[in-house]
Amino acid sequence: MKKRLHEILNTQISRRETVTAAAKIGSAVALSNAISLPFSAIAEAVPETASVNNAEAVRHSACLVNCGSRCALKVIVKDDRIVRIEPEDAINDTVFG
Repeated sequence: MKKRLHEILNTQISRRETVTAAAKIGSAVALSNAISLPFSAIAEAVPETASVNNAEAVRHSACLVNCGSRCALKVIVKDDRIVRIEPEDAINDTVFG
């Protein structure tokens, strides 16, 4: 283990290899920003026309945990407070667009 670590730490990298690696990383970052995900990075609550009942309203959002996914969520709100959160069944995709 020490020998392998010593080999890694003493590896010589040329300037050309450094510039090439930096260019590849920069290109990957630029491409990842250009890819459009189905949900924006900042989820905004948008009221749905239909409500669960007279006192509760459904808002749409997305889970923004660091897994990289944007799982669709239905947020049930009553008196401006979140009552519960349910997974979105995605029957009507127009609420996201």
